[in-house]
Amino acid sequence: MAAVRGVAQRCTAYTDTLFDGSRTHNTVSVTRADARADDSLVLRVASAFSGDTDPFITETGFVREGDVIIMVQKMVARKPKSGVETVLSPAVAAYRAATAG
Repeated sequence: MAAVRGVAQRCTAYTDTLFDGSRTHNTVSVTRADARADDSLVLRVASAFSGDTDPFITETGFVREGDVIIMVQKMVARKPKSGVETVLSPAVAAYRAATAG
């Protein structure tokens, strides 16, 4: 989890060149997720084409429960109505139910 945070904090912006030659400017942020677990975070990448003010958003939520990391990803969307955090707690609950002995 510390490695994911570290990379996101060191690389807060980058540019991608797509297959057609167009370019996207990407900004990265990492925040603590609102999930009850040993550790959790949300990695958010906002990608915009040049001159575009409405970026595409990709979010990846990570939750550490003991020595297991649960990852949930919300793929690219513009103006998402909800973030990946809406499914993190249910994912942790499903993991706990599946591993309860």
